[in-house]
Amino acid sequence: MGRRRDSNLAATRKPWAKHTAATRNWPSPSGRLARAELDAYVAGHHLKELRKAIGKTQAEVAQILGVSQSWVSQIENGRGG
Repeated sequence: MGRRRDSNLAATRKPWAKHTAATRNWPSPSGRLARAELDAYVAGHHLKELRKAIGKTQAEVAQILGVSQSWVSQIENGRGG
C-alpha cells in the first residue's frame, strides 16, 4: 500500500506559494528602472546599427521621424525616452 494523503491538504497545497511572498514586489522599483535603462540602451544601439546599415545620417532619420537630430542622438546613446 502507498502513502495515504489527506485529500483536502492536496487540494489546497500550492507548491509556488512559498515563492509568491518573496517575489511579489520583484523586480523592485530600482530594478525596473535599471531594466528600462538597459532596454533603452539596447534599442538605441539597434537603431544606430540599422541607421548605419541603410546609410542614413542622424539628421536624415530625424527628419523622417519628425524629431530633432539631437533627439535621435540621445536615443542612440540610451539617454532618450
